[in-house]
Amino acid sequence: MSHPVLPAGDALRLLGEKAGGNFVLMSGLEERSVGEAEWQRRVYQDVVEAYAGELECEVFQCPGYFLIAPEAYSSLTELSVTPLLPVAYQELRAEISLGAKTELYIAFALISHLLDITVVCDNFIAESPCGELRLDEMPLGSLIEALLQSARIAPQAFSLEATADYIFIHSKENAQPADLLLNEGALSAEQQALLEKRIVTFALPSVNPAQRELLFDGEVMPLKDALHPLTVQAGIEIVCHRKLADIPVNPFVFTDVTLRDALNLLIRQWPLPLFGYEVQEDRILLREK
Repeated sequence: MSHPVLPAGDALRLLGEKAGGNFVLMSGLEERSVGEAEWQRRVYQDVVEAYAGELECEVFQCPGYFLIAPEAYSSLTELSVTPLLPVAYQELRAEISLGAKTELYIAFALISHLLDITVVCDNFIAESPCGELRLDEMPLGSLIEALLQSARIAPQAFSLEATADYIFIHSKENAQPADLLLNEGALSAEQQALLEKRIVTFALPSVNPAQRELLFDGEVMPLKDALHPLTVQAGIEIVCHRKLADIPVNPFVFTDVTLRDALNLLIRQWPLPLFGYEVQEDRILLREK
């Protein structure tokens, strides 16, 4: 492997393409230059450490991968989510490669799509860009840890909620309750059953296994533009009050969740505790509390 002077993100992407391996470059370092290089029959860790040295960074050995970051960010290595995951999640593994500046909402939507699960985070975290990374067949817990480290999310800055049906990562400032239904006591048996109906996929943009690349083109959209595709997937009309029409919605993928959980997770992405939903006779209304 050889290259001229390159941005660090490009050099490490080339390393991943040529030699594979597992590395995470912390965001913000990808545009710093590294010198020309020619590598042949070199130990992989030595190469990673050489790049880190040019960036005046350390190489931290995390479970299954190398994290390149300045010494001042060593607290990122204390980040741990694996013990918080139910056993069923701990058995899941996936391979993921992402370019620097990919927003975390894209990364978690991709993982959800790859593993047929639901992983989502609130807007405080979701809009953080990750760094250049390559992770080959890593456990789900390690994938989540690596992504948060790459985006410089401090261990004390977030909480993780894991149920049998979803994983929700939210900032400590997000005080939204887990259930945002506003008219629980007024629901009929049929409406209760509607909320417990499971949805195969509830996603923006709408994707299927043959369209994974569409996730990388996913863009934040106003809620008013998201209502139609969400209505089609939910099987019931979803509307909102006019005041909510321009609230931005990040791309996401929810897999095999109840309608109740889908609606809660949709709204819980917005960190302000101002919103909820109610079930009406023939539709779902998103509105202010």
